[in-house]
Amino acid sequence: MNRSKKHGVNPSMLQCTLCGQDYGLALCGRLPGDVEAPRRVAQGVCDECIAHMKTGILIVITPDGQPNQRTGQMLVVTQAGAEKVFTGYDFSKQRGFLLEQSLAKKVGLLPEEDEPGEPNN
Repeated sequence: MNRSKKHGVNPSMLQCTLCGQDYGLALCGRLPGDVEAPRRVAQGVCDECIAHMKTGILIVITPDGQPNQRTGQMLVVTQAGAEKVFTGYDFSKQRGFLLEQSLAKKVGLLPEEDEPGEPNN
């Protein structure tokens, strides 16, 4: 690796493209123009998401219109169940994906309305 004169090993945190969690470190070294590496890079899938995808289809819920954000909701459904909801999709090639919250409610993966909480006293 060629080290940057300005930034040394020039590290970036790797973020899982599905859940958004940090899962590794990339040492970028000298980049063209000797620019600083981005603090975080969305690349690859973390071990936790890989484990979920081995058991079923991983669906990560995003806020509507904000695909780079996560709500914190993750669902693992059977392939047969996913095929009933998402007809015509080939899950053999992709075992995890992002889904907007409103669409998840529309297809029945999330309740339409939030469950009412206990009253605050």
